[in-house]
Amino acid sequence: LIKKGEVVKGVYEFTKLFGEDKYNWHLAYYNFKYIKTDEQWNKLLSMAKNKEEKIKFYTIRALNVKANVLEELKNITKIDKNSKFFDLLLFRTLLNSQEFFDLPMPSYYETTKRFKDYKPFISYLKSIKRDNMYMVDLTLAYFNFYQKNIDVSKKYLNKAYKEVSGDDIHELNALKYIIYLNNLTKIDEKIEDEIGTKLEKLMLQPCNKNSLHKYTFYKIKDIYKKQNNELKYFLSKNIDYTNVNAINLEKYNELKALENKQNKTKLEKYMITHTLKSEYVRIELKLAYTNILMNNLMFEEALKRVKKTTKKEDKLEFNIFNNYIVGNNRVHSEKKYTLYETIKKLIDIQNNLKKNPNSTMDNYLYATALYNLSYWGNSNSLTTVYRSNYYFKEKDNELKKINLSIKHFKKALKRAKNKEFKSKIVYMLAKSELALY
Repeated sequence: LIKKGEVVKGVYEFTKLFGEDKYNWHLAYYNFKYIKTDEQWNKLLSMAKNKEEKIKFYTIRALNVKANVLEELKNITKIDKNSKFFDLLLFRTLLNSQEFFDLPMPSYYETTKRFKDYKPFISYLKSIKRDNMYMVDLTLAYFNFYQKNIDVSKKYLNKAYKEVSGDDIHELNALKYIIYLNNLTKIDEKIEDEIGTKLEKLMLQPCNKNSLHKYTFYKIKDIYKKQNNELKYFLSKNIDYTNVNAINLEKYNELKALENKQNKTKLEKYMITHTLKSEYVRIELKLAYTNILMNNLMFEEALKRVKKTTKKEDKLEFNIFNNYIVGNNRVHSEKKYTLYETIKKLIDIQNNLKKNPNSTMDNYLYATALYNLSYWGNSNSLTTVYRSNYYFKEKDNELKKINLSIKHFKKALKRAKNKEFKSKIVYMLAKSELALY
């Protein structure tokens, strides 16, 4: 019919599929696009054999992404305020509105302006009187919550609970939980158990569970921050992506302590499970711990974690004891050393300095190694997971490395006799002082 040019008749036939055959509903929607003019629309309306067909037309038109759903709901109400298609459209609108809870972490509500103003919907729905008010009251509960009318939201939520049998209705329980989260001002172990219990139950349901998961940690992260609980603030903020590079020695020790804690709260169990949910993250964290120890100059502890191996692929790209005139010091060393050999040599140098604090060569080598393990050196990858172009991981540790390198370069310079060697020390001293600046 459509190919023959009888567009309205063809679209009319397609609309019959809407609500009859669940596998072909979409054909009614996809082919509705051929109705492009008021004339075609009025002709289609005139073809309707009953009220039900007219309501179908308004409903299908409302499914378009550019549709004015509120106006279509009004059109349906004028025909039959108790229509099942009114419920369908309203529930679809409610589901779409729940993007409110589903923004990427951790910058949840930084884009608040994107959210719609639901006042027109609220105003209209308040005027509706139907035989079954459940969908209206459910929607009013959510829309009032979006508008920050929490008390009004609770009123409609309680009303909706009375309109359905049983109390295990997911969409109601989800909003009840969301309001509970918004009323929290502090978190202790009792509340952590409450949150964990409620969230665990809701996560068993198929609906919007990912949104509830995200929203939970968005709401509690700032409470943890106010309570100076840095670890749980960090875990809440990074619940869906464990930023291993952001974990320092203190956080690592706290994380391991939490993992090994005997009587965890339900929320603590949930947080640990999600933080260490994959074997990849566990391996990455294990490798990162060696970096953390190196970054804190805990070389003996680091050595215990490094395998004694001489495989070609385990050899380091750069020698941390080498200095070059190039600014970044990244010149591939001719003789390759393993991480084990490198750390072992560092410990030997430290031991030599304990015996002879004024050793020119040991001071020079130690200072060079410290510089190369810093953000500016050739082996920053040994102290952090990745080297950022615009920030370094821990200011205090960088200051410690650079200040120590300056101290040991000055000691070496004081006792060096060869002029060329002294010039080299001065050059490296200047690079360390520039880094300090």
